Amino acid sequence: MNDPARADRLWLLRLVSERLGRPLTGLVILIVLLVWFWTVGIFMGPAQGASGAAAFFVVILAYIVPVFHYITERTQRAFDELKPHLDADVRQIEAWRNAIDHKGWRWVVVDLAMGITAWIGHMIVIRSGPTAVPLHGGAWFAIIAAPGLVWIVMTCTVHALIDNARLFKHLARHVRIDLVNPAPLTAFARVAVISTLAIIGAQAAFPIMLIDPEGAAVASLPGLIVTSAALAVLFVLPIWPIHREIVATKRKELDRIKALLDAAGDKARDEAQRIEYLNPYLVYRREIAAVHEWPFDTGITTRLAFYLIIPPLTWLCAALMDVAVERLV
Repeated sequence: MNDPARADRLWLLRLVSERLGRPLTGLVILIVLLVWFWTVGIFMGPAQGASGAAAFFVVILAYIVPVFHYITERTQRAFDELKPHLDADVRQIEAWRNAIDHKGWRWVVVDLAMGITAWIGHMIVIRSGPTAVPLHGGAWFAIIAAPGLVWIVMTCTVHALIDNARLFKHLARHVRIDLVNPAPLTAFARVAVISTLAIIGAQAAFPIMLIDPEGAAVASLPGLIVTSAALAVLFVLPIWPIHREIVATKRKELDRIKALLDAAGDKARDEAQRIEYLNPYLVYRREIAAVHEWPFDTGITTRLAFYLIIPPLTWLCAALMDVAVERLV
């Protein structure tokens, strides 16, 4: 975890203006990028062959900056709900919370290196492909620089979200599990589900590249592979450890109840007294046996199902629009 004294608030979070708020910050990014691409002639001019990729860059950057800010805020809220149930001193708990939105300079340097490396590799693949669009001047610079912004921002987003997922994985070993009241444990599931929102929204934007179908596959495939892997990691990391802890705690409690039942049965003098002694333990055993071993509730499950249908729906809509356009032409 980051040393609170040496870590600063993550630069990506500071892009969201407190005066404007998240929606208006996203709108400002959208307008600035649209004006940039329009000015260099990508949407209306000789470089229109790259308009699909440019539209994707605009949407993904205007989306991911405010959404990452929102997810980080929700993650902090989930952590605050867990705080009363953590076995750790106050200083350690504050250090854990601080790590959610503060990163040291080494973290930032490594993150930027990963994003720039991914960007360069992606550019080599695209520019060496047979469908590369010939660009010059400002259009060339824009269509080269914009993917760099996307890779740097997305790498920072995914890296930070995975860090937070690893934090909640660590917290699973320090949280007190009350099987009679497991509601606080849903914080783990909420972090897992809300973290996937960034990735699912990004994947939902990929069909925009179909505006230029010739280069869409080469341009989108690396991003789809990376985001799909990140999606699985972000969901599993916070959920699996707490699931194992719940299973272990539940098994231990059921074993304890069994021992109490055996002891109560041995003390009974007759059948009536045996029933009287055993009944409270039998009721409690049913309650413990019915405890869910996964930290989900109905609301979280419904939200996850809704998130998961977004990318297939966008791809389906894009395919239907493509068919409709072909028939009209």
